[in-house]
Amino acid sequence: MRIDVDPGEWLQAMKILNKKLMPEAVAETLNTIAQNVNDGSKKNLESEFIIRNQYTLRSLRVSKSRPKPKINTMYSWAGSISPYLGIQETGGERKPAAGKRLPVPTETSRGGDWKRPILPRLRMARIEGAPGIFETPRGIWQRTKRGLTLLRVLMDSYRLRPRRWHGKAVDKYASPAAVREIAEAEIKKRIGKL
Repeated sequence: MRIDVDPGEWLQAMKILNKKLMPEAVAETLNTIAQNVNDGSKKNLESEFIIRNQYTLRSLRVSKSRPKPKINTMYSWAGSISPYLGIQETGGERKPAAGKRLPVPTETSRGGDWKRPILPRLRMARIEGAPGIFETPRGIWQRTKRGLTLLRVLMDSYRLRPRRWHGKAVDKYASPAAVREIAEAEIKKRIGKL
């Protein structure tokens, strides 16, 4: 079997690949990885956290890359714009603003079910200064006809264990093997166009 290659045509094809198709392949590889990491992070959040509303899931973002002549300047990222998910990822100590204590909701504030959101009528903005509500060093209480109900436990701080909801997705979907597989597929798509 003999294959004849015209060096001029081959060089021209390589120029096209380097100038146009390679940046497209790199951008699409980066975007696919970022989207896969985002989808994996979402699955991890849904399986490991109590999602009481869509705020947490809607905080996930993906920034997509566009093809550029210099492929070393291209990037994509996936993550969350929510400030509290960072400490959930790495673990650490949750502290209040200076001179205050953290009001941690009780099960009563959630209508008797820990998985439910805080009842609207018992949210901090509504109960602060409301009649029948008072604060002690231990917590925030509500005086009712049936007696006293603890709505919030006041704490100086509390520790959060690392959950790695995002790190697990990065490890899985942005591993060298996963990147290589996606990059090869994108390059093959573009070579087929030549």
